[in-house]
Amino acid sequence: MVDEEMGPRQRGAETKRRRTRELIIVSTLELYDGKAEGDYTRDEIAAAAGVGVATVHNNFGSKYEVLRAAYDRLLSPLVDTIVEARKQRVYKPRDGVDELFRYIYTVAKVSHEHRALTVSMIRAYFDLSVDDLPYVPDSEDDLTEKEARRFLDTVLGGKIAEGLFAVLDTEAFPADKQYKGSLPTIFLYADALLMKIYHRKGDGVPVEITRDICTALLAVCLPEDDWSDIMGRIEAAKNMVDSRA
Repeated sequence: MVDEEMGPRQRGAETKRRRTRELIIVSTLELYDGKAEGDYTRDEIAAAAGVGVATVHNNFGSKYEVLRAAYDRLLSPLVDTIVEARKQRVYKPRDGVDELFRYIYTVAKVSHEHRALTVSMIRAYFDLSVDDLPYVPDSEDDLTEKEARRFLDTVLGGKIAEGLFAVLDTEAFPADKQYKGSLPTIFLYADALLMKIYHRKGDGVPVEITRDICTALLAVCLPEDDWSDIMGRIEAAKNMVDSRA
């Protein structure tokens, strides 16, 4: 139901719900901010937000959903800008491959800088019961827009995949190599990026991940091109992103 279709009481309840969710997300980000290790219980998240555990559960359902919402908030400035520009048909990077390096490096850097939150989100995902596991489509083919949205909003790595889909949907990559309509396939690369964050530590992790993920993607998307200078291009992307930080 859209806001215009709601009565005053419904609009008030919806506004309160959004404010409560925002409070919980912001409080979660503050708890994990600047931490490379560590985790918090749902009780501690509720206490930080000044609400009851039942309120956290009613708004998010599981700890994974809380951490996923907080992690998505970190990536939103990058991903939402790209996705919206693509919708408006004004997303036209000067060099699509350099844009891929920039995108993957930025995601890896943000995830690494907020490693405690990222790792805790991954653990919470794998702690879900079978009944609580996020929606996964039966097939990669012919996903409806609603199914794609549901997939991206629930599955681990969905926010990363959403942006990656837009990056690959440019003239730099051949149409038959872009995985159009195949978000579950792109999700595998997003999932791989998160698993690398989970298992690796150290200052060089974002560059290592960018190398691994982009090498795998380019081997599929542009297999005939020469990528002997891949580290140079990654370094250029790193310098660009770091200089804007």
